[in-house]
Amino acid sequence: MDIVDTHVHLYSEDGTRYPMKKDPLRPPAGTGTLSHLRRVTIHAGVTKIVAIQTGTAYLYDNRFLADTVKANRDWMRGVCTLDPSDTLSPMELTRLVNEYGIRGLRVPFSEAKKAEDLERMWKAASRLGIVVCAHFRGDYYKILANLLEHFPEVPVILDHCAYPSVLEAPEYITIKRLLELHHFRNLYAKLSFVVMASTMPYPCSDAHILVKKLIEGFGAERCMWGSCFPTELWIPKVTYEQHLQIFKKEIGLDEEVKRIILERAPLELWFK
Repeated sequence: MDIVDTHVHLYSEDGTRYPMKKDPLRPPAGTGTLSHLRRVTIHAGVTKIVAIQTGTAYLYDNRFLADTVKANRDWMRGVCTLDPSDTLSPMELTRLVNEYGIRGLRVPFSEAKKAEDLERMWKAASRLGIVVCAHFRGDYYKILANLLEHFPEVPVILDHCAYPSVLEAPEYITIKRLLELHHFRNLYAKLSFVVMASTMPYPCSDAHILVKKLIEGFGAERCMWGSCFPTELWIPKVTYEQHLQIFKKEIGLDEEVKRIILERAPLELWFK
């Protein structure tokens, strides 16, 4: 199986060439680097990855992401993050796509000052033919629905599925709100949240129901796995390989569904 990891955050070992923002969130020493990523992915059998701009370390400075993606195009795609309230962001997005092969744009909804900010970014993504990663917590569902309706040609993947939690039981309001959007065929679910949603240690069994609800609602062809690499920082109660094993074994998905989520769906969206 050609497994694709759709959610990786990378950190440079060269702090002079790629300086971090003030008070960055750093991973433990020796983790989060490209060499560390190569070790864990090879060991886990992951062959392709999607690198997401590490905003907690570099904010809107995408230089490290862009250089890394350009140098590793055979197995990597990149998603930049730009300030949606900056009117120059579409110009910078065009440069990153054309010069570095950036394939996606992460949009932090909370950073937009008005609806027009988000519309501007969606228009740019439509023009460039790239994927949008919608990143938010809270009640942005109507705004997202409006964008999905007005830009049906733009594929949108929901980062961490808006952070559902088992503590929302029995209503599971976040999952419920997401499933209300399942009819938008350009919306995809990134199933990277399971460890964060759980109150239990590996294999995070209490959160498996959330994954199953989304797969049933969206269909496996619009769901995909993301590791939250480096797990040592973002989900430290599991290892990289354990996070993958939750989907390969612990949730109890049938073989065809696993192949779609881990291989076919992300290959179609990111590597076609």
